[in-house]
Amino acid sequence: MTRSARHRTARRLAGPLVVACIAALAAPFLTSEPAVAAPLRASAATSGKFIGYAANAQLLCNNSATCTSGTDATYRNLAGTQFNQVTHENALKWEATEPNDNQYTFAAADGVIAFAQANNQIVHGHTLVWHSQTPGWVQGLSATAMRTAMQDHISTVVGRYASNPAVRSWDVVNEAFNDNGTRRTSFWQNTLGDGYIADAFRFARAADPDATLCINDFSIEAVNSKLARVETIKKFRLIDVLLTPEDEELTPTMKLKRKVVATKYKALIDAIYG
Repeated sequence: MTRSARHRTARRLAGPLVVACIAALAAPFLTSEPAVAAPLRASAATSGKFIGYAANAQLLCNNSATCTSGTDATYRNLAGTQFNQVTHENALKWEATEPNDNQYTFAAADGVIAFAQANNQIVHGHTLVWHSQTPGWVQGLSATAMRTAMQDHISTVVGRYASNPAVRSWDVVNEAFNDNGTRRTSFWQNTLGDGYIADAFRFARAADPDATLCINDFSIEAVNSKLARVETIKKFRLIDVLLTPEDEELTPTMKLKRKVVATKYKALIDAIYG
């Protein structure tokens, strides 16, 4: 065979050999099952953390108290497998639970909690006292009537779930501060004054002595005036706040300030810690 013939034969064989080699290398990747990632809740648990979501009661439970089905199967699957904590998106807000004076409806809220229990999740209740999504009949009350309505509402809602081990904590007061750290102008503040926050926590503590009680707010991820107000509340143990940094050691100046603030907020301390 001439040199040119041998060269042409080698070229004809090279193509099939290369293809065969590639196929052999690719075979294990094509036939093996893809790795299944651990659910988010498992990853969180390894660090002693909770990972949660805001539950839409319609998608999750079709607003049913039993929550045997929802309007979105994919949503239900992700909610049940990926998370170990749940917060109601809207079903526990005042307009949903007590749209009219002393007329309560808990089907949607109960359904989310039933789903949480069935999937070994804990529940963070949201929210009791807020300037938004509160019915008009509350906003127009006199100071005495508004305070009574707030007490009745908190006692009824928190008390309903006080014996449920899945319900661990509550946002008692929601978004009470402006970005500069001052109190938000709201019908609560305008009608009841500064004492309404202490009253709300007092009523919640009476309804569930064991729950963690929280103030919830936004824009406190960075160091700013609003965060300073929340941190002040936390440092002087006026209110339990979720997901906050560990306390730093207090300087002598801070210890002095602590005595001053503790005296100023004695009524709130007594209301929460007794």
